[in-house]
Amino acid sequence: MTKTIYLLRHAKSDWGNPALGDHDRVLNGRGVEAANLMGEMIEKEKFIPDVILCSSAARTRETLDLVQAKLSKQPPVFFDEALYLASPALMLNFFHNLSDEFNSAMMIAHNPGTEELATALTAFGSPVARMSLANKYPTAALSIIFAEINNWADLKTDCNRLAAFIRPKYIEQDLLTGMFS
Repeated sequence: MTKTIYLLRHAKSDWGNPALGDHDRVLNGRGVEAANLMGEMIEKEKFIPDVILCSSAARTRETLDLVQAKLSKQPPVFFDEALYLASPALMLNFFHNLSDEFNSAMMIAHNPGTEELATALTAFGSPVARMSLANKYPTAALSIIFAEINNWADLKTDCNRLAAFIRPKYIEQDLLTGMFS
């Protein structure tokens, strides 16, 4: 069986209010636009996960709200403070603790953890997608990883396939050079 992992970095946040703490920063205009665009793409391509794990930060919650507004199916969502700026090891632990009834899961979190986890999980896949991932994990980017496992507890690093790496700025190009190459 294959489990599908969707790692979505939050959209671009606003640094304009110095009185706000980092956890409370919301999205800027570009971030709102990118989150909407990614939501439309996720719906169109049927990348809707069975469950969503989301950091409790304002910018991840807002990214989630905008993406969900575009989806025809609303998967259950679990928010956790521990995902705020979490390490890749802690993020992996969240996947390990998922119920095996879920065949796909999305995590909406932060860098550097999101990028580091995507890199650690993948050992092969589309060369173009792998090169893009290695170059930069921009805000609102989504990696899609296939793991040949039956149980989430068996998810390991360095043995999964990066099926696609999709950036808002290059959605069409990334879809064509990702999953289908």
